[in-house]
Amino acid sequence: MTSILLAISGLVLLIISASAVPRVQEDHTTPEPPSLNRLIDAIQMIESGPKRPSNMVFLERGAAGEIGPFQILPIMMDEMSNCLGVEITENDLVDYRISRQLVRNYFNYICMNCLEASGKLPTEEYLARLWNGGYNGVNKVGTLLYWKKVKEVMESYESD
Repeated sequence: MTSILLAISGLVLLIISASAVPRVQEDHTTPEPPSLNRLIDAIQMIESGPKRPSNMVFLERGAAGEIGPFQILPIMMDEMSNCLGVEITENDLVDYRISRQLVRNYFNYICMNCLEASGKLPTEEYLARLWNGGYNGVNKVGTLLYWKKVKEVMESYESD
């Protein structure tokens, strides 16, 4: 598992996406990454409840077969494996530290694609909706409610 983390952490993400340019940050002349820690914390909170110890293993499965603290579906596991160029297993997804790093690396991959394609980074909304609805999630009306939940959780962090 450590070798997977090291391989993923050292991965240079320069692949340009073939899809349409996503909704991006328009108000920055110098690109600044979205707050991935805050976003990832909020997604984890929505997917599996309050933050737990980082050595926790999440063995419960969702109704659709999703697994781990980020409730990753098998199809998403395959997508992440393809994008990151590493083999990801269900054992990786149930380990909090590994799954969190995989989500971070996947979001970094998406950020690099957007930056390469448009010169701009994606918004937190884009990343959250992509996470919930798949690669075309930002265009799905159903992901708006998910984004609203993510945004509310992130705002609650700010008021603490």
